[in-house]
Amino acid sequence: MRGRSVAEAPLIVSTNGASRWTLAGDLSLSSVSRVWARREEMFRALAPDTVVSIDLGDVTRTDSAGLALLIALLREARGRGVRLQFDTIPVQMRSLARVAGVSVLLGLDADPTPPPLADQRDVKPESPTGVSQ
Repeated sequence: MRGRSVAEAPLIVSTNGASRWTLAGDLSLSSVSRVWARREEMFRALAPDTVVSIDLGDVTRTDSAGLALLIALLREARGRGVRLQFDTIPVQMRSLARVAGVSVLLGLDADPTPPPLADQRDVKPESPTGVSQ
């Protein structure tokens, strides 16, 4: 990667057998569409009840689009009866997940039960003063 900035690092997607995927390089707005385009191919080989580990240890840069991709892959996997677990999540992505309130969903917090991905229409928003609207 000599001579390239971190932002220019290519995204590498590899499947090391059906149950281990690796993402490496720049996982951001400029690259997530490549992963999304390959999702059908990546999920096709999986039987229901398969657990897939996604190694993120070589992700060099990420942004909210990278985080959104992981959440979309979780939703896709659930729809297919597959379970995803994320390994070696970079600090930058952990921080984004905490700020966005999705760290439990990605398996970063102690609660092993991820919240539902369904729309929570029954929740009433609170105003900045703490009074329900």
